[in-house]
Amino acid sequence: MNSNDRLVLKTKESLYKPIEIEIDEKVYQSIKTTNAVLVELNKLDEIVGKEDAIEPVYAVVRFLFNVDLEILEKLDKREVQDIYTFTKGKFLEIEKERAELIKRTFINAAGFEGEKVKAIIPNVKRSGSK
Repeated sequence: MNSNDRLVLKTKESLYKPIEIEIDEKVYQSIKTTNAVLVELNKLDEIVGKEDAIEPVYAVVRFLFNVDLEILEKLDKREVQDIYTFTKGKFLEIEKERAELIKRTFINAAGFEGEKVKAIIPNVKRSGSK
């Protein structure tokens, strides 16, 4: 078995670089995004989406970056919201990159892009003139 036949993961390390923010010249790195972390983030995100309160946004930033509340309280609330928005954008970028990598891997493995098929739903009258 060669090294390409095995994916080796270590619980102390991550395959992905952490997301970084800088506050007053101090750099904070996001914690490793395990399933438990994602579950907690989803709970907090649901609250952010339902309420017009800033507290859940502060909670997300504190949770992800281990930033002391005293430091966050020195920031304008819009700056904390900017950190939240930046972080959510980074998560979306990472997921897009992962999806593209997976797609390219399967295309390369198959050796072709495949044929594009036009889907036609049977027994459905199409609009337009004939």
